[in-house]
This record gives sequence, C-alpha cells and structure tokens, in this order.
Amino acid sequence: MELPFLANQYLEAWINRDSWSSASPLDMESFYQFVKAVEKYGKTSLTKDDLKQIIIDNQKGNVHEDSLNSLEDRAADFARLYEQLREFSTTPFPNPLIEQRDIVACFFKLRQDCRDKPEDVESGMKQLWGDDWKNKLKGL
Repeated sequence: MELPFLANQYLEAWINRDSWSSASPLDMESFYQFVKAVEKYGKTSLTKDDLKQIIIDNQKGNVHEDSLNSLEDRAADFARLYEQLREFSTTPFPNPLIEQRDIVACFFKLRQDCRDKPEDVESGMKQLWGDDWKNKLKGL
C-alpha cells in the first residue's frame, strides 16, 4: 500500500520515533496526526490490516526475533485504534432525530433508517413533529 507523499511523511514522523509505541502524549499526538493526514491526503483507503503490515515491516528490523509476537500485538493495537479513529471521524453528526431542529433532515433520516418499513417513517414523523407533519413539510 503506497500512501500519498504527505500522509507518508506523517507516518514516518511517527513510526521512526524510537518510542513510537510508548503511548506517550507526544507519540500519540504524532500517531493522531498521521491518522488525520491519511484522512486528508489519502486517495486510497488504508485498512487496519495494511497499517498493521506497514508497522511490522518498518519495525521488524528493530526487534529481536523473540519480540516479534510483541511487535505484532502492538501493531494490531495501533491498527485497531486507527480504524476506531477513522470510524469516529466519519460518524454522521448531529443526528437529526435526536436534535429535532430540521423536519426535512428528520424525514430523510427516517427514510434511510426505515427503508423496509415506510409505515415506520409515518409513525416516526408523527411522534417527532405531530399529526400535521406532512403540512409542516409541505410548507417549506
């Protein structure tokens, strides 16, 4: 997996630190910057498995053969964290059904969530916006 130039620069800034896996505030900041760089500059998807392999390939020359399992465990830990951070950053927010500020957004969110049950859209809109929800929606 080849990363875009700037994303690779951030990767190297993190992974080439002697303490890359220490979880110190500075090392974690460097790791977070790498994750953000992948999101901002990445033209292709870097999977957690890709990242795990990149870490292992980069660090296996720096560890004794007896420590390879530990390296694989640390690589897996960072790969999981990477995936969690990516999921967090792409989570839709705010949820219009919770905030109830925009009737149109609520309608489309319910349609998305209740694809197989249009009657649930009807009942959900009534619950959130009242029996006259269709008139409110038409009035926009």
